[in-house]
Amino acid sequence: MAQSDECLVFDDPSLQGLDLSGNTKGEGGFVCVSGGKDSVAMVLRMLELNDPVNYPVSAMGFADTEFEFDELYDYLKFIDFYIQEHYPDAPKLEMLKPLKTWEDW
Repeated sequence: MAQSDECLVFDDPSLQGLDLSGNTKGEGGFVCVSGGKDSVAMVLRMLELNDPVNYPVSAMGFADTEFEFDELYDYLKFIDFYIQEHYPDAPKLEMLKPLKTWEDW
């Protein structure tokens, strides 16, 4: 992932230009994974249903505040590993970093 003047830019060419603000059915979808039980259950169910028209999963991301417990990062690695093992066509879980640190604000 790279940085532009206004937003984060994905390094993966298939994700560049992905509209995260209002995808319509069948155009792809960005799934936010916080690491909590609800977001993990949601993305696993979406992948299990394998219905890209109604439940598209074109990209998955974790919004890293850089104030997370180390155990959460380990858990997210495990979740990504599990997803890649059970759903080989699923995208990798992207770790989205802030453009500015807390101290920059």
